[in-house]
Amino acid sequence: MTFRCACGREIAGPGCPACGALYDLRPGWRAVRCACGATALAAPGQVGTSIPCAGCFLRVAVPPDAPPAPPVLKRPPRGTSTAVSGGIRDRLRWLFPLTLLPLLIHTFHAGDEPSVRDLMRRAVEENPVVVEPGVIIATVDDLFRVLRIERVEGAFHSRFTGAHWLYAALAAAGFWALIVGLFPLGRANSLHLWTVGLLIGTGGILLLLGLHRLPFVKVMYDAAFGETGFVTSLVGYTLGIGVCEELVKLLPLAVVFRKGGTLDVRGAVAWGLAMGAGFGVSEAVFFSANAYNGLRPGGIYVVRFVSVVALHMAWSGTAAAWLWTRRDEIGDAEHAWSGLWPMLTASAGSILLHGLYDGFLKFGVGITALCVAALSFVYFFWSVDRKLAEERG
Repeated sequence: MTFRCACGREIAGPGCPACGALYDLRPGWRAVRCACGATALAAPGQVGTSIPCAGCFLRVAVPPDAPPAPPVLKRPPRGTSTAVSGGIRDRLRWLFPLTLLPLLIHTFHAGDEPSVRDLMRRAVEENPVVVEPGVIIATVDDLFRVLRIERVEGAFHSRFTGAHWLYAALAAAGFWALIVGLFPLGRANSLHLWTVGLLIGTGGILLLLGLHRLPFVKVMYDAAFGETGFVTSLVGYTLGIGVCEELVKLLPLAVVFRKGGTLDVRGAVAWGLAMGAGFGVSEAVFFSANAYNGLRPGGIYVVRFVSVVALHMAWSGTAAAWLWTRRDEIGDAEHAWSGLWPMLTASAGSILLHGLYDGFLKFGVGITALCVAALSFVYFFWSVDRKLAEERG
């Protein structure tokens, strides 16, 4: 089979002798056009079956007469760039770190906030009641009902409010607008962002809850949240929470690369940002319902739905940029599990920063945790610029 290289020369092999471009010919692979307009690539053993589309994630049939898949450019011609110019958004993206302002203000003005246990002890002292026989108090919600109160002193919302769902919707829309407005999407599009964000915010969270049942993960979570020293907690936060959360957030992108998706660096980073936003918003809903409603002042909601969501975006966006360089390794892997190592190495820096941030917060070193958050953004921009330079060749 012959095809036309990007330089205009007709070639038959994987390499162009004129410009140095290198192609992956993918012998036996087929190209199928989806109704959404995207092209899905089918491996030789998938002819006659159906495969998920990388654009809309719906399944598309692979007929026996499907045309051969076109060659995939692995190395661009000398002196050219496959990166799409980001224009003014390449400069506007530097506004992204402003999302840390709520965390900055909270760090220096929050003071020593009492624990949930101390808050509830104070509420019991202020609202003494006689607990009737047979009444079981198993959760904080049960205690609020027994005490017949809606909130403790200083709390912004009632314990039984649904306001956090409104905050979730506003945060999701706001961060979608931020990604579209500040970051060039490359070969990604708005539908991709909503799809992977919702996927991680729902299915990703459920998968994470399933991982919590694994013995090793349970040990790491006990080390992170238990009455342990700093080093033990840091190991737990890194190898338990950091590894599980960052790998779960990276899964959709790894699947697309596994299926032969052709996202560029900008597109991969946009996916990473959206996956981090979906996870962060879902996590914020959980913490609001369980640890903030009826207990905490209003500032903590802003920190959780803005700064912490942005932190998750920076971590997963960084990992996505590094995973882009391992896309061929994932696509050529003999088994799906073989792609786990590239995912782990791509997200290693984000995992470490994630563990450090959580560890310092647990021990009340808020200023150091803020520095780790700032470093996470530095690492994000450095990684993206480095991968864009690699893409340009």
